Amino acid sequence: MPLKISELYIYPIKSMTGISLDQVKLSKTGFEYDRFWMLTDDKGKFITQREDSRLALFTTELNENYLTVSYLHDSTKIPLKTEHEAQTIKTKVWSDQVSSQKESRETNNWFSNILGYRVILVRPSEAFNRKLKQNLGDQIHYPDAGQYLFLGQSSLNHLNRKLSQPIGMDRFRPNVVFTGGKEHTEDSWSGVRVRSALFEVTESCGRCRMITINQQNGETSKEPLKTISKYRLKDQKICFGQYLKLVGGFDDQISVGDEISIVD
Repeated sequence: MPLKISELYIYPIKSMTGISLDQVKLSKTGFEYDRFWMLTDDKGKFITQREDSRLALFTTELNENYLTVSYLHDSTKIPLKTEHEAQTIKTKVWSDQVSSQKESRETNNWFSNILGYRVILVRPSEAFNRKLKQNLGDQIHYPDAGQYLFLGQSSLNHLNRKLSQPIGMDRFRPNVVFTGGKEHTEDSWSGVRVRSALFEVTESCGRCRMITINQQNGETSKEPLKTISKYRLKDQKICFGQYLKLVGGFDDQISVGDEISIVD
């Protein structure tokens, strides 16, 4: 069977619910608006579901003017274009220190009131500059490690056959899900082409306890990390999925149903 894109996702706010799309625009930093915002504490350190699993319960919706974020029966709108005089602050994503700008006081109060502690929502400032470690000529916004995360449906199906209770693809937060091929066929790639876009593999995605968080209710368990660690441990990383970077076809679009061609 040919390899075909079956699902496409962006995650506008780091560690919150993703948005499923039929078509998406490519850029030099990843899908447009993917991990374009993130929550930090009052010292600028990033916050994810690892620190607060309730982030899984925030849903996002994107239109041409606003990002709408909802939690239970409450919601707030964030303009895609900054409408206030933004304050620039230093923020930290793992070991990277970058320049970000705060969202409005109203937005930050909304998140803080829900979570019960002070948080700040930020986006990249004009001086933002975060390099991709595998190639310092490439940039990313707020994802953990790479521009585009690819994961095969066969890999998840293989895992689910080992679990007593199957889990969904949302545990792994991929950008591109594809069908066809054997389990973990993405491990053998060095590069792929989708339409006129050319991608190059940068590294495997190392997994942590975040995949043990149920994305529907925020509850945690030992699985699937316990099972994956028994057969996907490599170089002290539990690998599941591959990060790729875009090397050709900037500003193109890709769609569900597109074929993926392996490039040697």
